[in-house]
Amino acid sequence: IKPKNALSNSTTYYVRVRSDGSSKIQDNSGNTMTETKTWSFTTEGAEGPPTVSSVTPENGSSNVSISTTITITFNESINDTGSIMTDGTSCSSGNYQISTSVSYSSKTCLSWSGVPSMSNNDKTLTIQPSSSLNSSTTYYLRIGNNQGSFDIKDDSGTAMSGEYTWSFTTQ
Repeated sequence: IKPKNALSNSTTYYVRVRSDGSSKIQDNSGNTMTETKTWSFTTEGAEGPPTVSSVTPENGSSNVSISTTITITFNESINDTGSIMTDGTSCSSGNYQISTSVSYSSKTCLSWSGVPSMSNNDKTLTIQPSSSLNSSTTYYLRIGNNQGSFDIKDDSGTAMSGEYTWSFTTQ
């Protein structure tokens, strides 16, 4: 039995396969079903808000290549690529920013151009810098739902709660 539409979360469903005099339901040996069968099952609840499972480069890593690619992997599929955000300041052109200061001020933010790519069944967001990062520099990143238009949401529309921050240092 394959439902036509997706089943709802946290819902009990009842199934009944009726057997009557005209039943055409047979097993592999050709025996006709003689009894009505009834059972129920309950679907799982929603997973909750998306959370960050891992990042590359890892938090606190050093000697990171200046041509690194940044990846953010979530615990579940996300339906919005969201944004790496600043403190509400605009740091030049582009939507994806990182900072060379934990204050994320407009003077220290660097912009990323282009749109991040999604992979791993929409669980992994990848950002490829358009130019090399600065050598011997610590970069601070954060991602989250602090600005409504940049909410990171799962497939059911649940937004990430809070923000996730991390840093790395280039070689």
